[in-house]
Order: sequence, then structure tokens, then C-alpha cells
Amino acid sequence: MNRKKIVSMLTVSTLVGSTLASPITVMAQEQPAQQTVSKANKTTKSVPVNVRSIENPELFKVSSSVYTHGSYYRFDAFDTGDMNQFSYSKSLGSTRELSMDIGQLFMALRVDEEKQEFGMASFKKDTIQSWPAYVEQSIDTEVGKEYTFKTDVRMDINGYGNSKPTIVTVDVFNDGYWNGQSLYAYSNKVNSASITFKATSTSTRIRIQRDYAEINVKDFTMFSGITVKKSDKQVEIEKQEIDAPNQKAAREAVNNLFENKNPLGNIVTGLIQQDITNAQNLVNQVEDATQKAALQKDLDEAQKQLDARNAAAAEKARQEAAETSVKELFNNNDVTGSIKDSTNQAAIDNAQQKVDAVTDSTKKAELQKNLDEAQRQFDVNYEYRLKGLGDNTFATIDISMQKMWADINIQAGAPHVYFADTYASIVIQDKAGNEKYAKTFIGADTNQASSVRVPLAIGDEITTYHREATSGSTDRLEIQNEKTKAYLEAATTITYVVTSQGLVAKTEVQAQDKAREAVNNLFENKDPKGKIMDSLTQAEIDAAQGLVDQVKDTTQKAELQKDLDEAQKQLDARNVAAAEKARQEAAETSVKELFNNNDVAGSIKDSTNQAAIDNAQQKVDAVTDSTKKAELQKNLDEAQRQFDVNYEYRLKGLGDFTFATIDISMQKMWADIDIQAGAPHVYFANNYATILIQDKAGNIKYVKFFVGTDINQASTVRVPLAIGDEITTYHREATSGSTDRLEIQNEKTKAYLEAAMSITYVVTSQGLVAKKEVQAQDKAREAVNNLFENKDPKGKI
Repeated sequence: MNRKKIVSMLTVSTLVGSTLASPITVMAQEQPAQQTVSKANKTTKSVPVNVRSIENPELFKVSSSVYTHGSYYRFDAFDTGDMNQFSYSKSLGSTRELSMDIGQLFMALRVDEEKQEFGMASFKKDTIQSWPAYVEQSIDTEVGKEYTFKTDVRMDINGYGNSKPTIVTVDVFNDGYWNGQSLYAYSNKVNSASITFKATSTSTRIRIQRDYAEINVKDFTMFSGITVKKSDKQVEIEKQEIDAPNQKAAREAVNNLFENKNPLGNIVTGLIQQDITNAQNLVNQVEDATQKAALQKDLDEAQKQLDARNAAAAEKARQEAAETSVKELFNNNDVTGSIKDSTNQAAIDNAQQKVDAVTDSTKKAELQKNLDEAQRQFDVNYEYRLKGLGDNTFATIDISMQKMWADINIQAGAPHVYFADTYASIVIQDKAGNEKYAKTFIGADTNQASSVRVPLAIGDEITTYHREATSGSTDRLEIQNEKTKAYLEAATTITYVVTSQGLVAKTEVQAQDKAREAVNNLFENKDPKGKIMDSLTQAEIDAAQGLVDQVKDTTQKAELQKDLDEAQKQLDARNVAAAEKARQEAAETSVKELFNNNDVAGSIKDSTNQAAIDNAQQKVDAVTDSTKKAELQKNLDEAQRQFDVNYEYRLKGLGDFTFATIDISMQKMWADIDIQAGAPHVYFANNYATILIQDKAGNIKYVKFFVGTDINQASTVRVPLAIGDEITTYHREATSGSTDRLEIQNEKTKAYLEAAMSITYVVTSQGLVAKKEVQAQDKAREAVNNLFENKDPKGKI
């Protein structure tokens, strides 16, 4: 048979393939046809399932695809038997309608693929009688399996006539027979039909028929929600068949978690969480709810027991870790003894964290008690141990400076039965004398064991009395610094004061207070950081030193000594300054007294001698201030220079301006030439003056030419002299008159030597002598000597 398809075969193949590839899950509830029909595959939409799901695809197909057979139209999905001669085809929205009109007979078949419904109308035109019409569809089935066919039926009043109730039959051809169910189709309600059958063939025919009815029935009988699938019973059977291996594997895995494979017993030794997880994965694959619940119950019991076992093991580990940490705080890990010297707060805090992690309340309380003892011992800075008969410790006082408390622990029993009266006592009072705690121990009286904690504050006093406290090697009162292990002083009666530095003997506190007061009194406003008192004397510092020396506490003593040293330093500085001032004044007076009118800018006194200069030098040497000393030395050097000078040349220029001097020292044999800045005489454009020094052989030692208009730079030069050296001066305005501008003066006798425009003086052992005078003396000596034999005036003529 040649069929010309209206829809392509590719589309049909795609739809069929999609249907087969997307089975409906067993557990999914069927939905109304209009909600579950897929326009793409023309079959009930399938829902994805996991690998354990039962395949239950929709078998009945509602498709609007048509093909042509000769000159007739036919639907792909439906067979209408002898009435397959549809001549007409039309589309009504999403609905396709095929109809036939042969003589007195009329039949129409409508299919709405989108809504997954179809309808039939059939009648004779002469209205003499109605006649039946049907559609059939063959579906694939599996022999022996049970299926359910369902459909909803109603009348559509929008048909070809007046709606009337119509008899409808739905049939399943199975095992050689039609097995059907008849029902009425109404216009005002929906009727439903359902047939369950067991397939006897691999292909089963489904028929839906509009039967005989009343005359004039022309409306469509509509069928919707059409489904043919495996029955619920069949699905359950298949599910059980598939689920049985899962149940078996899960039960075996669960049973293996328990001893003797008995879920009512205990879990096996060595069970781990992964074992339970693996079993849980198998239980999760079981579909049967009852079996799954039973398996889950047993699995939950295994988990519960494992959790309990793990919790117990974890708790045991926490307890062991905490116990180890606590014990390690004590010597020899003995919690009844004393803590190690190395135990610190960090170690205690670490142990506390581990104790906090313990959940067993009884064990936790035990551990906390031991840890609290370690903390208490760590907090203790000092311990008093009061001993009695047989060195039995009848009382202790533990002092914590960090937490400021005193724990008094009294042991049960009598301190010392040989003493019928007061054997010992403990008194704690504040700095105002108010009693905080008091206990008297009668030697023969029996005490009850007790402990009390007394809050402490800075300034509190702890006084102990003990009949056998002697500070000797057998002393029965021990006061020990628990951090340094050093023993504090003990005595029959002794008082210690609570200070920021710890316990300090009251006598020591008093000594510190006296020393502090004495040191503070050395300073203004009693502030050791300030200045010393103006009236402070060395005797006051010495007195304070004596009090500081009585302080025993090395730290306090060092602080006091530091402040006292500062006072001494300031006093020494003050005394040094005063001494320096006195030295400077003495030196300045001695230097000034070398000069006329005490004017160091002038000339020295005639009475000034070397002894006076040396005396002044000693006083200048004693000055320590470098600036003042340099100033004094400069003035003293000038005095020495002037004292050393025997002769002075003064060369003057315009306005009697002294533009150069020559100072001659016969004792030290030098000539100092000092040239002043400026021009000698601007009226003289050429050589105005000259200084020439040469030895007796005529070798020049020094020479200077002064052009009157040339500006000289200030300078000083010292020229060594020797006997026989000649000093020659030239001066344009040297006339030896009252206005002479060249002066040559004997600084010792104040007499002026002869001056001239050009004059030469010779250095002799008698001083400066004019060269012409030397020459006259030489000639006279020669003449006189020649009068004697051998030119010896002491001999014969």
C-alpha cells in the first residue's frame, strides 16, 4: 500500500524514538492528559528515573498525523475499519478533522494532539437510525503481564446536532475475545472507563466505539485522558523482582555490622564509619518502603552504637590528655605534691583547655580540683610554714601578690603539747590597723582542720608570733619566697607589709620610708626628678646616704641610691660651677693687674714682672671653661708679649695712622712685625716706607716695601734675631722732629732712640745700637787697643 504522508517520516521516527527513550517512572502518578501530553513525541511525557526504576511507558498514542490512501485521508494512529474513506480534511486550531459523507451516511473523526484527545460523530442523514463508529489501535504488550486501559468520555455540544446521551463501548481484544465496558457519554459531566487485562499476545487491540443511540445524535463523543500502561499491581511485581537483590545486599551489609550478624546485638569490633556509609548506600537503593524502614532501623542502631563507641573513645582520649597535662604541672607527675619550677601560666591555661573538653562531670571535677591546686601554687608568691612538736606543720599562710589574697590553712591537731599557753599567732590588719584576720594557737589545744582566704591590699600587715622562731637552722617558722626559693627573715614576732614589690619586713619598710623621705628632701618640692635645694649641703647628702645604707631590699636601695646620686651630681656640679667661677675671677684679676688701669687693651704696668705674669698663668691654667680660658690666655699672652718687648718701632702715615709696628725682644731674640689693614698715605703714590732685616753677612731675613697708596692686608710675622743682625727702616716723613712719623722707643726706659728718614740699628748684647754708633765704637776700640802690646789694654803700652 502506497501512502503519501502529510507529516514527514523523520518527524514520526523522532517522536517514536523519544517515546521509547523516556519511560515513565513507576512511582510517578499519572497526570491529566492535557498536562502530560507532549506535542513533540505524541505520547505521554515520561519522567526520568534512576537505574532501579521500572519502565512503564505510555502505550496508546494520540496523533493528528494523517496520510492519504488513494483519494482518501486516514490518521496514522487510528484504524476505523470499513469507514476509512474520509474524503475531507480540515484544521480547527490545534484540532485535525477528517470526515466522510457517503449517501445517507456521515462520519467525522477529530484529533487534538496538543490536548491528547479525540472525538467521533456518526449518523444517517435521513435520521431513520444511528449507526456505530469506532477507532482501533494495536499496542505492544508482553505476554503474561497485566495492563490497565483508562479513558474519560463526554459529549461535545459544539458538534453537528443537539447533544443527547450516547452509549460508548471500550474494548480490549485479548485471548481471542473482546472484553469491553459500556457507559453513557453526557454533555454535562465526564464519565470514566477502566479495563485491566493480562496480555496473551505481544500485540493487543484497543477499540473505542460509539454505539447505537437515540435518533438525531449528531454531536461528537469526546475521549480524553486516554492511557494504556502496566497496572499498579504489575509495576509492584516488577519492582519487587528488581528490588529483591538490593534488599538482599543491603540486609547482608547491615547484618555484617553486628556481632554474629545479629542486628539485635552489639556492633563488631573494628567497625568504622565507612562500613556504615557503605551499608547506607545499599539501603538507599532498596525500593520497598517496609523493607527499607526495617533496614534503616537496624542501620541507625549500628550508627548509634558506633557514635557511642567513638564518643567514649574520644572522651577517654580527652580525659587522658587532660590528666597528662595536669600531672605534668607537678613534680614527678604527683598531683598531691608541689608544681614544677618550670610550670608557667601558659602550661596551666593549656591544661585548662583540655580539662574543659572533658564531658564526664565526675572525672572533670577531679581534674579541675588538681588543676586548681596547680593554679593556687603558681599564684602563691610566699608561704609561711608554722611548725610545732616534731616539726609538724600545724598551719601555713600562702600569699598571692598577683591575686592579692592570703590562704590560711590550719591542720587538725595540737601545735605543741608542751606549751599550755600561747604558742603562736597570726594577725592580718590593714594599714589603718583594722583587723582582717586573727588566730591564736594554744600549744596544747586541738585545732580543727580549716581553710580561709583573706583578701589583701597594699599596706596590709601580716604579723606572726612563734615561741620557737629563732631564725636558726632549726627554726620552726619558715617564710619563703616561692618564686626565688629564698627564705625571708623570721623571728619570734615579726611583721611583713604587703607592698607592690611583695612582702617587705616592716622594719625594712620603715627604713625605706625614712630613706625616701631624706632623699626627697634634698630636692625642690621633694621631687627627685627636679633640682636640688639651693641650700643643700654635703652634710645633708651624707646623712641621707646613711639612711639609704640601712635599706636591705636591693631593688629599693638601688632606686634610692639612684636619686641620691643625682642629688650628689647636682651638688657637685653646683660646687664645680662655683669653684670655676672663683677660679675665673681670680685669673681675670691677676691678668688685669698686669695692665695699667686694669685695661687689658692697654699697656702693661712698669711694675709688671715675669713673676707676676707666671702667677697669672697659674691661675689661668686652673680655669676649666675653654672659652673663658682662651679669652684670659689671649690677654695674658699680650701682657707676656709686652713684657718681652724691649724696643718698639711705630711707623705712622696719613693722620698719624700707625700702619706698622716692630716689637723687639732682646731676651727671646725675635722681632714681631705687625701690619695694619689699609693704605699708609694716599698722598704718596710711590715707596713711602721700608722695613729691612738682615744678618751681619748681609743676608735678608725680612723685607717689606710700603707704597703710600697701596692697601695692605693685616698680617703678623715673627722674625728670629741674632747678635749682629741689622734692622733698617726707611720712612719718607721721619725727621726726628716733634711731628716725626717714625718712633723708636725703649719700652723699658721709655726713652726714644734716634729716628731718621733712613736709619739702621744693630742687635747687640747691650740692645739696639745705631749702626753709626757701633762703627764709632769699633774705631775707638781699635785705636785704643792699638796703644797696647798685642792690642791688649790690660798689658803694656
